[in-house]
Amino acid sequence: MNARGRSTLAVLLVLAIGLGACAPAATTAPPTTAPLAATTAPAQKQYTAVLINSFMGNTWRPIMEREVQLAVEYPPLNSKIKSLRIINTDNTATAENVAIASLLVEKPDIILIDAASETGSNQAVKEACDAGIIVVAFDGLVSEPCAWKIALNFYASGEGIASWLVNAIGGKGTIFWDLGKAGIPPIAEVARGAKSVLDQHPDIKYYTFYGDLAEGTEQQQVATLVTAHPEVNGVLSFGYGSGIGKALLDAGHALVPMTLTAYNSGMIFCNEHNVPCITKSSPTYVGASALMLAVDVLDGKVTGAPTTVNLDAPWFVNNTFEFLNNDKASVLQIKDYARPDLDLGLVFPISPPFLIVQGIEWTIDQISKPPVLQ
Repeated sequence: MNARGRSTLAVLLVLAIGLGACAPAATTAPPTTAPLAATTAPAQKQYTAVLINSFMGNTWRPIMEREVQLAVEYPPLNSKIKSLRIINTDNTATAENVAIASLLVEKPDIILIDAASETGSNQAVKEACDAGIIVVAFDGLVSEPCAWKIALNFYASGEGIASWLVNAIGGKGTIFWDLGKAGIPPIAEVARGAKSVLDQHPDIKYYTFYGDLAEGTEQQQVATLVTAHPEVNGVLSFGYGSGIGKALLDAGHALVPMTLTAYNSGMIFCNEHNVPCITKSSPTYVGASALMLAVDVLDGKVTGAPTTVNLDAPWFVNNTFEFLNNDKASVLQIKDYARPDLDLGLVFPISPPFLIVQGIEWTIDQISKPPVLQ
């Protein structure tokens, strides 16, 4: 999915924090005069929201759902969201379409969708828009123009990790390339960005595998590949990374430069083994940010035609290899965030910008609880 809109998320979210002024206090006339009627501020409009999620095969999705639920407990969403329901479907557009169709009768104000297909749910999304529902796709986007969209620039993320690995191995050699999980639109976009870089380096040979965005699967796949191709010089992945490293160690192979998502488990591995790594954050708070965007649209604070909002998320490194940073994200140090004492499935950072600007940050205990499904 191409993240074409260049609206600044921080601006959108900061605008959402303003609250209405308090109502003036009621006054009472002298006893000889009838009491004046008390004046009250008009009630704030409250909205109903439903989150449709297509995949629960790793730690990222349940934490994302939990953070959406947490977000409605804090200002400004605690006064804006009357009800929030989560629907988990099979990882198919058909299953998501059935869920969307069932909501056309209920007609919530907001539908948030982490889509299984970029195009497969377009008709269902269009019907929801036509019914007056604000639809925000996040993480896994849809291409239907009526939907608002918020996500990482996944294409730029793919360019970044591939360019870093090219420089880390000196522009030539053999790499293993983790294509993630088939049918997940954002992962396909990462792969497309990475391929645009690798195609410029004919001296790099690659062997692909599907790690299924799961630590155990990536470990099994790399264990098989390294037996057949011990000449490997690097691993390109947007997964956990820790399973990849374990497979190399178990095979008696030297650790090689590798790329990964900013899961705590992978950053711990990179830090403890001093292996060159780059990680890109794919924050679990994207769902909460999608809900904030939907409320801003309904409140008239965000106007105009629906567009794509890029989610700002940092890079983490433990080396000085250059890379393409086309999304202009901040670059942080792995050693400052790797935390062996915390949940291995965490993705850093954990709190959305619209809370951080209020001085509010979630605790690990809060986000580690399972989401409450109704």
